[in-house]
Amino acid sequence: MDRESLVSGVNSLGTVALALTGADESLGCILVVQLAMAILSAACAASRGRNPAGWFALGLLFGLLAFIALLVLPNLEKEARERARDKRLVRQMVKHERAEERKLKDAQYRALVEVLGAVAARGRQESVEAAVQPDAEQALAPAPSEGPPPIPDVGRWYYARGKECVGPLTLESMIELRRDNTIQNGTLVWHEGFSSWRRLENVASIARHFRAHQ
Repeated sequence: MDRESLVSGVNSLGTVALALTGADESLGCILVVQLAMAILSAACAASRGRNPAGWFALGLLFGLLAFIALLVLPNLEKEARERARDKRLVRQMVKHERAEERKLKDAQYRALVEVLGAVAARGRQESVEAAVQPDAEQALAPAPSEGPPPIPDVGRWYYARGKECVGPLTLESMIELRRDNTIQNGTLVWHEGFSSWRRLENVASIARHFRAHQ
Protein backbone atom coordinates (compact mmCIF):
# COMPACT_ATOMS: atom_id res chain seq x y z
CA MET A 1 0.00 0.00 0.00
CA ASP A 2 1.76 3.21 -1.21
CA ARG A 3 1.41 6.76 0.03
CA GLU A 4 -0.94 7.96 -2.71
CA SER A 5 -3.34 5.05 -2.04
CA LEU A 6 -3.23 5.83 1.66
CA VAL A 7 -3.99 9.50 1.11
CA SER A 8 -6.76 8.66 -1.30
CA GLY A 9 -8.27 6.21 1.17
CA VAL A 10 -8.09 8.69 4.00
CA ASN A 11 -9.80 11.39 1.88
CA SER A 12 -12.53 8.97 0.86
CA LEU A 13 -13.09 7.86 4.44
CA GLY A 14 -13.07 11.50 5.55
CA THR A 15 -15.77 12.31 3.05
CA VAL A 16 -17.82 9.38 4.27
CA ALA A 17 -17.25 10.34 7.89
CA LEU A 18 -18.37 13.92 7.25
CA ALA A 19 -21.42 12.69 5.45
CA LEU A 20 -22.32 10.43 8.35
CA THR A 21 -21.77 13.04 11.07
CA GLY A 22 -23.40 15.92 9.21
CA ALA A 23 -22.53 19.26 10.75
CA ASP A 24 -20.53 17.80 13.64
CA GLU A 25 -17.05 18.45 12.18
CA SER A 26 -15.15 17.52 15.35
CA LEU A 27 -16.58 14.02 15.36
CA GLY A 28 -15.79 13.69 11.67
CA CYS A 29 -12.17 14.71 12.24
CA ILE A 30 -11.78 12.15 15.01
CA LEU A 31 -13.23 9.46 12.79
CA VAL A 32 -10.93 10.48 9.94
CA VAL A 33 -7.89 10.33 12.22
CA GLN A 34 -8.87 6.89 13.53
CA LEU A 35 -9.40 5.61 10.01
CA ALA A 36 -6.07 7.07 8.94
CA MET A 37 -4.29 5.35 11.85
CA ALA A 38 -6.07 2.11 10.99
CA ILE A 39 -4.92 2.31 7.36
CA LEU A 40 -1.40 3.31 8.42
CA SER A 41 -1.26 0.44 10.93
CA ALA A 42 -2.45 -2.01 8.29
CA ALA A 43 0.16 -0.81 5.79
CA CYS A 44 2.94 -0.93 8.39
CA ALA A 45 1.82 -4.39 9.55
CA ALA A 46 1.96 -5.72 5.99
CA SER A 47 5.51 -4.38 5.58
CA ARG A 48 6.57 -5.95 8.88
CA GLY A 49 5.16 -9.40 8.15
CA ARG A 50 2.02 -9.16 10.30
CA ASN A 51 -1.70 -9.48 9.61
CA PRO A 52 -2.93 -6.21 7.97
CA ALA A 53 -6.63 -6.87 8.72
CA GLY A 54 -6.03 -7.42 12.40
CA TRP A 55 -3.89 -4.35 12.75
CA PHE A 56 -6.41 -2.33 10.76
CA ALA A 57 -8.97 -3.16 13.42
CA LEU A 58 -6.50 -2.37 16.23
CA GLY A 59 -5.58 0.93 14.60
CA LEU A 60 -9.23 1.82 14.22
CA LEU A 61 -9.88 1.11 17.91
CA PHE A 62 -6.69 2.37 19.55
CA GLY A 63 -5.31 4.76 16.96
CA LEU A 64 -1.79 5.99 17.67
CA LEU A 65 -1.28 3.49 20.51
CA ALA A 66 -1.77 0.59 18.14
CA PHE A 67 0.67 2.10 15.65
CA ILE A 68 3.33 2.63 18.37
CA ALA A 69 2.85 -0.92 19.61
CA LEU A 70 3.32 -2.18 16.06
CA LEU A 71 6.62 -0.29 15.79
CA VAL A 72 7.80 -1.70 19.12
CA LEU A 73 7.06 -5.30 18.17
CA PRO A 74 9.74 -7.24 16.25
CA ASN A 75 9.77 -6.89 12.47
CA LEU A 76 8.71 -10.36 11.34
CA GLU A 77 9.50 -9.60 7.72
CA LYS A 78 13.05 -8.60 8.61
CA GLU A 79 13.46 -11.65 10.82
CA ALA A 80 12.20 -13.88 8.01
CA ARG A 81 14.76 -12.34 5.64
CA GLU A 82 17.51 -12.83 8.19
CA ARG A 83 16.50 -16.46 8.75
CA ALA A 84 16.50 -17.05 5.00
CA ARG A 85 19.94 -15.44 4.76
CA ASP A 86 21.23 -17.59 7.64
CA LYS A 87 19.89 -20.71 5.95
CA ARG A 88 21.68 -19.75 2.73
CA LEU A 89 24.91 -19.20 4.66
CA VAL A 90 24.55 -22.55 6.41
CA ARG A 91 23.93 -24.33 3.10
CA GLN A 92 26.97 -22.62 1.60
CA MET A 93 29.11 -23.62 4.58
CA VAL A 94 27.90 -27.22 4.42
CA LYS A 95 28.56 -27.32 0.68
CA HIS A 96 32.06 -25.90 1.19
CA GLU A 97 32.83 -28.41 3.96
CA ARG A 98 31.67 -31.29 1.79
CA ALA A 99 33.83 -30.07 -1.07
CA GLU A 100 36.83 -29.88 1.28
CA GLU A 101 36.09 -33.39 2.55
CA ARG A 102 35.97 -34.70 -1.01
CA LYS A 103 39.30 -33.02 -1.78
CA LEU A 104 40.84 -34.53 1.35
CA LYS A 105 39.51 -37.99 0.52
CA ASP A 106 40.81 -37.69 -3.06
CA ALA A 107 44.24 -36.67 -1.76
CA GLN A 108 44.29 -39.57 0.70
CA TYR A 109 43.23 -41.99 -2.05
CA ARG A 110 45.99 -40.76 -4.37
CA ALA A 111 48.55 -41.08 -1.58
CA LEU A 112 47.35 -44.62 -0.82
CA VAL A 113 47.59 -45.57 -4.50
CA GLU A 114 51.14 -44.20 -4.65
CA VAL A 115 52.15 -46.12 -1.52
CA LEU A 116 50.61 -49.35 -2.83
CA GLY A 117 52.32 -48.83 -6.17
CA ALA A 118 55.68 -48.30 -4.46
CA VAL A 119 55.15 -51.42 -2.31
CA ALA A 120 54.20 -53.46 -5.36
CA ALA A 121 57.24 -52.21 -7.29
CA ARG A 122 59.50 -53.01 -4.37
CA GLY A 123 57.95 -56.47 -4.09
CA ARG A 124 58.58 -57.14 -7.79
CA GLN A 125 62.17 -55.95 -7.44
CA GLU A 126 62.75 -58.17 -4.43
CA SER A 127 61.24 -61.12 -6.30
CA VAL A 128 63.60 -60.54 -9.22
CA GLU A 129 66.55 -60.18 -6.88
CA ALA A 130 65.54 -63.34 -5.03
CA ALA A 131 65.32 -65.21 -8.34
CA VAL A 132 68.71 -63.94 -9.54
CA GLN A 133 70.54 -64.25 -6.23
CA PRO A 134 70.86 -68.06 -6.18
CA ASP A 135 72.44 -68.07 -9.64
CA ALA A 136 74.79 -65.25 -8.68
CA GLU A 137 75.76 -66.95 -5.44
CA GLN A 138 76.32 -70.20 -7.27
CA ALA A 139 78.53 -68.47 -9.83
CA LEU A 140 80.53 -66.69 -7.14
CA ALA A 141 80.72 -69.59 -4.71
CA PRO A 142 84.32 -70.69 -4.13
CA ALA A 143 83.21 -74.32 -3.83
CA PRO A 144 80.13 -76.49 -4.29
CA SER A 145 77.63 -76.47 -1.43
CA GLU A 146 78.76 -79.97 -0.42
CA GLY A 147 82.39 -78.81 -0.23
CA PRO A 148 85.33 -79.40 -2.60
CA PRO A 149 86.78 -82.87 -3.10
CA PRO A 150 89.97 -83.85 -1.28
CA ILE A 151 93.18 -82.33 -2.63
CA PRO A 152 95.10 -84.94 -4.66
CA ASP A 153 98.57 -85.81 -3.54
CA VAL A 154 100.17 -86.01 -7.00
CA GLY A 155 99.38 -85.24 -10.60
CA ARG A 156 99.20 -82.36 -13.00
CA TRP A 157 95.89 -80.48 -13.34
CA TYR A 158 92.64 -81.35 -11.64
CA TYR A 159 89.23 -79.75 -11.51
CA ALA A 160 86.28 -80.26 -9.18
CA ARG A 161 82.97 -81.60 -10.41
CA GLY A 162 80.72 -81.74 -7.35
CA LYS A 163 82.58 -83.96 -4.91
CA GLU A 164 84.42 -85.67 -7.70
CA CYS A 165 87.99 -84.78 -8.53
CA VAL A 166 88.65 -85.06 -12.27
CA GLY A 167 92.26 -85.48 -13.46
CA PRO A 168 95.10 -85.59 -13.84
CA LEU A 169 94.97 -83.54 -17.04
CA THR A 170 97.45 -81.76 -19.22
CA LEU A 171 97.34 -78.04 -19.78
CA GLU A 172 96.15 -78.59 -23.36
CA SER A 173 93.27 -80.72 -22.06
CA MET A 174 92.31 -77.99 -19.64
CA ILE A 175 92.31 -75.44 -22.45
CA GLU A 176 90.12 -77.69 -24.60
CA LEU A 177 87.69 -78.24 -21.73
CA ARG A 178 87.49 -74.49 -21.18
CA ARG A 179 86.91 -73.90 -24.88
CA ASP A 180 84.05 -76.43 -24.82
CA ASN A 181 82.63 -74.75 -21.67
CA THR A 182 83.02 -78.02 -19.81
CA ILE A 183 84.78 -75.99 -17.12
CA GLN A 184 84.01 -72.35 -16.32
CA ASN A 185 85.82 -69.44 -14.76
CA GLY A 186 84.23 -70.36 -11.44
CA THR A 187 85.34 -74.00 -11.62
CA LEU A 188 87.70 -75.03 -8.82
CA VAL A 189 91.08 -76.28 -10.07
CA TRP A 190 94.20 -77.61 -8.42
CA HIS A 191 97.80 -78.05 -9.48
CA GLU A 192 100.83 -79.24 -7.71
CA GLY A 193 102.16 -76.44 -5.55
CA PHE A 194 98.71 -75.03 -4.67
CA SER A 195 97.91 -74.94 -0.99
CA SER A 196 94.14 -75.13 -1.72
CA TRP A 197 91.63 -75.21 -4.54
CA ARG A 198 91.45 -72.07 -6.66
CA ARG A 199 88.89 -70.69 -9.02
CA LEU A 200 89.96 -71.10 -12.62
CA GLU A 201 89.79 -67.38 -13.29
CA ASN A 202 92.19 -66.69 -10.39
CA VAL A 203 94.96 -68.86 -11.78
CA ALA A 204 97.04 -66.42 -13.77
CA SER A 205 99.12 -69.02 -15.62
CA ILE A 206 96.02 -70.85 -16.90
CA ALA A 207 94.21 -67.64 -17.80
CA ARG A 208 97.26 -66.50 -19.77
CA HIS A 209 97.39 -69.78 -21.66
CA PHE A 210 93.65 -69.60 -22.32
CA ARG A 211 94.03 -66.12 -23.82
CA ALA A 212 96.89 -67.33 -25.88
CA HIS A 213 94.97 -70.34 -27.25
CA GLN A 214 91.63 -68.60 -27.87
